[in-house]
Amino acid sequence: GFRLFAPEPEGGSFASPQRPAPQIEMTAMEGGVVRLADYAGRPLIVNVWATWCAPCIVEHPVLMDLQAEGAAILGVQHMDTNDKSD
Repeated sequence: GFRLFAPEPEGGSFASPQRPAPQIEMTAMEGGVVRLADYAGRPLIVNVWATWCAPCIVEHPVLMDLQAEGAAILGVQHMDTNDKSD
């Protein structure tokens, strides 16, 4: 199984609490602004997903388990564009 809390990572590693998260702001689906800073001091999982993504569906129960252990889950929905100019 997955464990939310693990031994403290080495200082300066990506997961280290000594390395602050970037200051990111996003528009919430219901309006308003969501800021990573709003989750300071809490375990936070930023999950990028899409409705057509099979692995996203499979990982959903794991994310719910982690949320039950105290992690905040911030879902970022991938939106395809109709622009085919690439």
